[in-house]
Amino acid sequence: MILNLALGSNSSTDIQGKFKNSSSKQLVEVAAEQKHVNYHLCLFQYQLVRILFLIVKYKMRSVKPYSFFDTKGKLALASELHTHPYISNDVDAKIVNSRKLFFTKALNSIMNQVKNPTSIRAKLSEDINESLSTVFNLSKEMEVDSEFIKLYYCCLLYALDYHYEAEKILHGIKEVELFASQLLIVIGHKVNEVLEKNKDPNLIAILSTNLKSWLKSLGPPDYRVHTISSKQAFLELIGIVLHRLPDSFAEYKIATELLDFLENPLFKL
Repeated sequence: MILNLALGSNSSTDIQGKFKNSSSKQLVEVAAEQKHVNYHLCLFQYQLVRILFLIVKYKMRSVKPYSFFDTKGKLALASELHTHPYISNDVDAKIVNSRKLFFTKALNSIMNQVKNPTSIRAKLSEDINESLSTVFNLSKEMEVDSEFIKLYYCCLLYALDYHYEAEKILHGIKEVELFASQLLIVIGHKVNEVLEKNKDPNLIAILSTNLKSWLKSLGPPDYRVHTISSKQAFLELIGIVLHRLPDSFAEYKIATELLDFLENPLFKL
């Protein structure tokens, strides 16, 4: 297959036959006789290769890779590499949304493989970073909103208390209010986890009615949550939220109540 791609031939049988019938020719001469490969089509088909790589490596289920391409895109994926089919990432909203869902699922699958950090300054492994780079580059090529990807990934990092890694992404996020709202939910899931493990009636008693109702409304998270034994890490997260949310937002009131709760001496990890 690699040889086919390099020479642009229709089949490996064609190549083998030409090698046998042209023993007097140099390899470069044989290669020069082949049809020119369409570089843009190669890159387009490479998108599918990387999608399949992520699906297989992280055992992602119920994913239909061809659903991320429209009819013309599917035809291009089945085309010979020397041809010039119509190629475009200008697809309808349904396909755009399916791509977004795939990349969020890919990020979740990758982050499920990381080790629980013992410090907020922990770093991700080289293998994880390579897979993440694949997601970032591929989503950019497939014209998925980069802001959406950055925001979601940053929340996943904070959910696992990889603060050092999250800070690298944080300052590049433009939709700061939306990010703060999403990060507030992450904090809520962390608080729920602490309350479930602690089960201290005195701790639950200091929750305001409003805060208790909001925490209950969150339900189970659709991503992995890990909390290290650091009250300071909690306060750092709530500080990020309060710094980015306008005080006119309903979430701002929730954030201030959370801050009061986290600062209470009864709140311990």
